[in-house]
Amino acid sequence: MLPRRFIGLLLGLYCAPLFSSLCAQVAPPDSEQVALAKALILAQGTAQTMLKSVSAAFDSQRRQSSDLPAVFFDSAAALARRRVPDLIDSLTPVVAAQYSKEDLRQLVSFFSSPLGQRFASAQGDLAIAAGKLGQRWGMRIGADVVKMLTDAGLDLTQ
Repeated sequence: MLPRRFIGLLLGLYCAPLFSSLCAQVAPPDSEQVALAKALILAQGTAQTMLKSVSAAFDSQRRQSSDLPAVFFDSAAALARRRVPDLIDSLTPVVAAQYSKEDLRQLVSFFSSPLGQRFASAQGDLAIAAGKLGQRWGMRIGADVVKMLTDAGLDLTQ
């Protein structure tokens, strides 16, 4: 049986991160912080980026899923466009809680600038490109793992 001191030490080490994160939490964002967060989300073009990414995902699924009719994807895209404001409203307090008011002001200022707008408008295309690269990267890793395991003599057909 372990001594009580050792058990206490283990519990303390295990629980310390939990308690410190609970103590570090700040008060919920106030209305000004929420308004700044919403301004940031709008200045970033988050809705347009989300819709571009969703559209690319639906196009990819449409090409891969011949068993679903085109009307399914068209309807899903239309519904996603209509529901973006709900997603923005849900995202706003999450963003507000991540940054101070001053951080939010500076971010809104940046994303409202010409450079910030160019940066924001590129995010959808960059997200799509990153997704495609990640998919190809994952496929190469999968193929390499299969080769490595079969070269080691494992039968992966079982």
